[in-house]
Amino acid sequence: AIRLDSNEYEPYFYLGEIYAKKENYEESIKNHEESIAKNENNIFSMYRLGELYLKIGKKEVSLKYLENALSIDSKYKDAFNLKNQILKNEF
Repeated sequence: AIRLDSNEYEPYFYLGEIYAKKENYEESIKNHEESIAKNENNIFSMYRLGELYLKIGKKEVSLKYLENALSIDSKYKDAFNLKNQILKNEF
């Protein structure tokens, strides 16, 4: 088993990515949320949560995470583009 340093957020981000690749969205979401709990400015996990919640049909939750990422970095193009696609009902 891997022991995680309780102060580090990166391992949770990468575990979230591994679970997403395996299409285990529930575990991916859990790890990305933990990553944000460890670093509240982690816009990359916020963006990934936006993508993951969109994949499971939760557009409002997706938008919340994308807006949170954009509130920290208003020039984060991936989050901006995905948010606009959702608002234009392209999904």
